[in-house]
Amino acid sequence: SGYKVKCHLQSDATEVEVSFSAVGGRKVQKVDRRDPQRPWIEDANGHRPLELFFYDRLPPCVQYDIRGPSFGPHVSRVFEQRADGDGDGGDLDADALALSSQGRIDLRTS
Repeated sequence: SGYKVKCHLQSDATEVEVSFSAVGGRKVQKVDRRDPQRPWIEDANGHRPLELFFYDRLPPCVQYDIRGPSFGPHVSRVFEQRADGDGDGGDLDADALALSSQGRIDLRTS
């Protein structure tokens, strides 16, 4: 099992930065979500950058699925609702990963 957190922000919020950290663990680092193995992304110096999401203007709804142990969590899936309200926008990382995750964060505007 895991955690589920919801965060509601005003729809007119601008310049929003989203990051994650695990309780008793470390901050969430980037993985290559296009690869089913989800390997860590490393920079030229071998360091793993943090997973950060930036929004000049917020979409109506964004959902992040977070998996892994507290010492190695990662965002396995990002789902973003389209602003036109015509259904859903699908996975931002273009894979068909199921919603059975250890953690799920919903970011909604109101």
